[in-house]
Amino acid sequence: MPRTKTVRVSLPVPPAPPQDTDDPPVVPDLGATPDPEATRKRLMEILETAEGIREEHGVGADALRHMAALTRDLGADYIDGAMLATLPEFDVKALMEEAVQLDEHAHLRGRSFQVVFRRCAGKSGGKVMFGKGGANSKRDRALGAAWFRVTLALDVWCLLTLDERRRLVHHEMGHCAVDVDAQGHPRPKTVGHDVEEFAATWARYGLAGDEDSARAVAAVASHPETEATCRRYGFDPVTGQGVLFGGRPC
Repeated sequence: MPRTKTVRVSLPVPPAPPQDTDDPPVVPDLGATPDPEATRKRLMEILETAEGIREEHGVGADALRHMAALTRDLGADYIDGAMLATLPEFDVKALMEEAVQLDEHAHLRGRSFQVVFRRCAGKSGGKVMFGKGGANSKRDRALGAAWFRVTLALDVWCLLTLDERRRLVHHEMGHCAVDVDAQGHPRPKTVGHDVEEFAATWARYGLAGDEDSARAVAAVASHPETEATCRRYGFDPVTGQGVLFGGRPC
């Protein structure tokens, strides 16, 4: 019987799929969806307790430790803001609608936003992250995500007053900008701070603390068009005096 010969054939390796050159996905995995009604009920209880915590501890590290214990039983690290929008205290989209009517955010009119609450504030460079705003990646947008996403620390949000929430939303929307691609089509992009803050946010809401005074003057000097807005909202761009904010946006 003739012997058979085994012939090994090397098949060509298929080319790797093209890599998305845009930013990596930034939409968090929301995981299991908590019960909406139970979550909303629990958050109203947390808000009531947060008032006392704010009076005693402000919005500092001690307050956040208390808030972390309160929010631990929410059942998810991330909560879709749309699920909480029926509660006026968590209707971030309403604050965004106010913000896009302002001159500094006019370019965001008609653009889509996703709001996500993170159960506890994170840290970056040793600083507490009250929130994070910016453009979703090209991949996420292709899968149906909004142009922009604003993530807010739920524990911090419960401690803030309405004006402080407006300021925080205004700040995070400042990271959201509109660019034009090579084909002339508009696309979202993320921008950094003017001088570790946005001049427009200082102009409208005042300073975040005494240390901001010198930086505020420098920011306004680089944005002369905001000087009139500064004075309208009670902030003197020359002296750096203005209304103080009880916390620091990231």
